[in-house]
Amino acid sequence: SLDAILRRASTTSPGYYRWAYSVNGTTFTEIGTEDIFISRTAADNNNGEVQPSIDLSAIAALQYVPSTTVITLRLYAWGGTDIVSSSNFGIGKFNASTPSLAFKGSVVNVLPPSYTVTFDAKGGTSVSSVTQYQNLKINAPTNPTKVDYNFGGWYKDENYTTKWDFNVDVVQSNTTLYAKWIDSKQIITFPAIADKRYGDTFDLSATTNSGLPITYEALTNNITINGFTVTINNIGLATIRATQNGDASFDPAPPVEVSFNIEKGLQVLTLDQKGPYSRYAGPISLTASSNIGLPVIISANEPTVAVITSDNKLIIKGLGTVKVTVSQAGNELYAATELSRDILIHTAGSAQLLVTQALSPNGDGINDVFIVEGIKAYPENQVKIVNRSGNLVYEQKGYDNEKFAFSGKSKGGDKLPDGTYYYSIEYKKNDQWVQKKGYLFLKN
Repeated sequence: SLDAILRRASTTSPGYYRWAYSVNGTTFTEIGTEDIFISRTAADNNNGEVQPSIDLSAIAALQYVPSTTVITLRLYAWGGTDIVSSSNFGIGKFNASTPSLAFKGSVVNVLPPSYTVTFDAKGGTSVSSVTQYQNLKINAPTNPTKVDYNFGGWYKDENYTTKWDFNVDVVQSNTTLYAKWIDSKQIITFPAIADKRYGDTFDLSATTNSGLPITYEALTNNITINGFTVTINNIGLATIRATQNGDASFDPAPPVEVSFNIEKGLQVLTLDQKGPYSRYAGPISLTASSNIGLPVIISANEPTVAVITSDNKLIIKGLGTVKVTVSQAGNELYAATELSRDILIHTAGSAQLLVTQALSPNGDGINDVFIVEGIKAYPENQVKIVNRSGNLVYEQKGYDNEKFAFSGKSKGGDKLPDGTYYYSIEYKKNDQWVQKKGYLFLKN
């Protein structure tokens, strides 16, 4: 322990102090973490004041010190207000029976075990082994060097899982430490980029074995790059270059270029109307659009059920399902696309088929054929027509109002006379055959 009797010359001389020690006479380390204040002055007691005893046994650097080592203790004092007398600080005074400074402790003749720490440089410049007592730290040696590699520290195992901390770790046994080497040559890994579309935005993910940040450069005018985010501005082939210029530890990496194709962007079409609609509904205005504002065209596939006018109105012609298609032809940046929707036209009652009873096959486009509305919903069907005498004049399976349709002619192609005829329609619905009968009037 360290014991001292100190006094100040006056109230203006230094009053605060702290001890420090050195084992090499150059580098000093403070003892304790708080200042100590001397309250007594020469006017109070010229022999000084007994200071708090300081235990030195907890200071590892002062333990197991060779006999040839000189331990230097230094007293730092401050706090005086009088420049002239600030150095007037009493130390080394004696009272009647006690010396002002006393060092207490013990010397153990048997030193603790010592162990050898060996440094395996793993191909680098050699590092000499050191010997140290048990439970004491060792100083970090000068870092070894190795061509084309950077030193990554000393590790306790050859798998480099636990690093030796020279500020914390102490020697417990004979130990081998292994040098970790990091290749100073950088390699950029730049994954392939899948084809993109106009309007896309995506992030780049190139990496280096060093972990240093990548710089990207657009080599074509159809893309722009902000940091690692790519914005596509046009179609065609695009190329990006990734670079890393190195630092104090790593060499510049060879640049890597990646190319990818940019296709036309995709449009999203919408059609507000869904149906179903009544057979007897008036014109229905259709509203359709493209998400990028390009003009669209609306069409229908079944004129016997409904047609589309030039001002995009749905005009209902008969029962059944009509496929309404919204199309957009695209442009230099966006691909053509279509949206189709089946719209059902039905009756308010339970009728599945509606028959046009007037037939005038004169080529004016009105009632030129015998129309059975809704028949296309039942492709398994058969239509028979007989005259007033009950003779069969027409018979057709798979009647569809178009390819297979009665136009006032017999199956043999003979023109039938004006008059009243009788029809029989059989169709399969839910695996059951249903029959509908009635009459029609033919006027050539």
